[in-house]
Amino acid sequence: MRSKRLEPDILENYDATLLDKLRLTEGEYLKRAAVLLFHPDPEALVTGAYVRVGFFESAAELRYHDVIHGDLFTQVEKTMDLLLT
Repeated sequence: MRSKRLEPDILENYDATLLDKLRLTEGEYLKRAAVLLFHPDPEALVTGAYVRVGFFESAAELRYHDVIHGDLFTQVEKTMDLLLT
């Protein structure tokens, strides 16, 4: 089932055209935003493209920490799951 957020003719275009319409390209190159959003391993191309979450017992005592990797959509989803559990 389609969400109908985009027109069907846009969805039928090539990926390059869609990236251009979303303004994720600059000339023939992808912008960093495109890499962060869609690349399965953005850390390979953008240093520090991950989320760190820590739980502190006190101001100096770290109880545990977690590092979340993946594309930006995955990072947001996993971070919210971690924070809400």
